[in-house]
Amino acid sequence: MISLYILENAVVGKSRRGWKVAMIVFARITLVCVSLLVLLLSPLAANAVPLGSIGPQVHSDIVKVQTLCDYRGCFGFGPRQTYRPPTYRPPGYQPPVYYRPRATGTPNLIYQPPTTTSVPPPVRPATRAPTLSRQHVQWCRGKYRSYDPTTNRYRTFRGGSLVCYSPYR
Repeated sequence: MISLYILENAVVGKSRRGWKVAMIVFARITLVCVSLLVLLLSPLAANAVPLGSIGPQVHSDIVKVQTLCDYRGCFGFGPRQTYRPPTYRPPGYQPPVYYRPRATGTPNLIYQPPTTTSVPPPVRPATRAPTLSRQHVQWCRGKYRSYDPTTNRYRTFRGGSLVCYSPYR
């Protein structure tokens, strides 16, 4: 009913474009109606025919049990749930035997370091620090408060140190 109304209004100009738009609208409305119909009737169809086994049913004493093993251990799911820790070993389990290869020759029981024949480097004679004249030290102390006569340096305001040069040096 609604789709016919849309079709009549779209084809007023009787142009090709009007017919195309009308057909697209009609196709979409039809698709929505069919989808709703399938959605509403699917639960009824599922309950109409019960699914059963075709062949004769055989009863046996076999119980299907599923077991899941991972790093946490083995978990059994069935009528009776079970758990085995990961280090579980069945009764009578023997780990494999590993054999170490024998050593070749006799063991060396006493450590003997290798002999060295290297010559130590020659010893340098101690050099004396140049002595500063007394006049140089007095001149540098008078000019710089932070002067150190052992290193002949003074501290700057920026935190560094500089060598003191005097006219007596």
